[in-house]
Amino acid sequence: MTRVTRRVSLIALSLLVATPCLAQSPSRFRPTGDMTTPRSFHTATRRAPISQAAMFARGGGQSLIADVPELAFVRDGQIFRVRLDGSEPVQLTSDGVNSEPAWSPDGRRIAFVHQSSPDQYASDLYVMNADGSNVVRRTNRGVNSSPAWSPDGTRIAFSSLRDGQFGIYVMRVDEDWWNPAHLGFDVGWNGQPAWSPDGGRIAFVSDWRAYDILYDLYVMNADGSDVRLLLGGPFFWQGLTYYFQPAWSPDGGTIALTVCPYAWDNCFPDSTVALMNADGSGLRSIANAGGYARPSWSPDGSRIAFGSSECRGCPSSIQYVTRDGTESGVLVRDAHSPTWRPSPPTRVLVTANGIHGSVTLSGGQSLTVAISFDAGSAQVLNPAEVYLGVANDSGTVLWMDPTTYALVPTMTAVYSGSLAPFGPTTTVHYQDVSALTPGRYWWFIVVDADSNGVPNSTYFDYTQTVIQ
Repeated sequence: MTRVTRRVSLIALSLLVATPCLAQSPSRFRPTGDMTTPRSFHTATRRAPISQAAMFARGGGQSLIADVPELAFVRDGQIFRVRLDGSEPVQLTSDGVNSEPAWSPDGRRIAFVHQSSPDQYASDLYVMNADGSNVVRRTNRGVNSSPAWSPDGTRIAFSSLRDGQFGIYVMRVDEDWWNPAHLGFDVGWNGQPAWSPDGGRIAFVSDWRAYDILYDLYVMNADGSDVRLLLGGPFFWQGLTYYFQPAWSPDGGTIALTVCPYAWDNCFPDSTVALMNADGSGLRSIANAGGYARPSWSPDGSRIAFGSSECRGCPSSIQYVTRDGTESGVLVRDAHSPTWRPSPPTRVLVTANGIHGSVTLSGGQSLTVAISFDAGSAQVLNPAEVYLGVANDSGTVLWMDPTTYALVPTMTAVYSGSLAPFGPTTTVHYQDVSALTPGRYWWFIVVDADSNGVPNSTYFDYTQTVIQ
């Protein structure tokens, strides 16, 4: 059979996408400087103790994790959410059979799969608010499953049975959702998509190499191009291994997955939760699961929640394991399909003369540009890069050079490393703006949640200054 790859037009990915990337080692970034006579630009680092999340069993059948928001999960065909502070679960759905909840990146909505009844084969994707209100249908044909939000929250990748084939599709959630784009392979079984935190790639599972025999892990660009095998099992019946349910870590460097020896119908009894590097190397198991684990990363990337069952007919429980595999426990009993709610969005703020917005100055007045940064509940990004720039009406963009502190055309990070909240901190200071060409200036800060020297996954903010 001839195999072809369908490619769609490139989807423009905004540089200014806020993608949570959380870590554990606090530090502090405090840049200051005078752009006319740059002398005092510096970075200062403050180390603080890492608070360990306390975990202990509760009588109500769940555990407590300090500083972790909440989980959505499935119990008895309905979707619940629970704060991991000992609170009782809150039921969000009540009709039909519901599964595979997936939080939107801002934590305000949940996508999920709905069947009208257990014996109905067809299933559709729905989206609801985090409290269960405003339920809207987002597919209208076939068998649909495995919703995965794009990092900017505007699109959902999913698997759908159409024209006799299971394919990967991408819809725009709030626009023409009824006309999704088909990505990747055109034939075979393709499912369980997972969007990378930078929005550039989608990992998925496919039986491309051997239909109904091998289930391997692939990755493609977000427009469906450059499909590559990431992790493939052996062809031999002895030692046959399947790879399911990929989940990217918040920093994009690691993928969690379910590894199944031959028992693909439900991955029982010997499935494991495993990690591998984002390039497919370094596969290692960190926990025994039993069944389809559906791993989900905590917002800070330190833990993974997953479903586990002791036998084929036994109830499933949601457990956690630290990413190094050294600590584990039970989170919620009689539940499966966990998904961790993202932390509140990180906030970046740029102010001019203490004002966020438009500031008008004339000759003789001073200009002070200050930046602040709030990493949300994780209180740290690690790794991170910070860029500081200015643009004018003519379209010229200049960036602060970390060595000379001058504004230059070349974009270079003024800071790279672990980044904790700070601010407001003076970054640029002009004692007199008379030397500046009259016009509008946009001062902006880019906080990039990696350390590759390219701002491809960022938090961004700006303020405008008008020089008269």
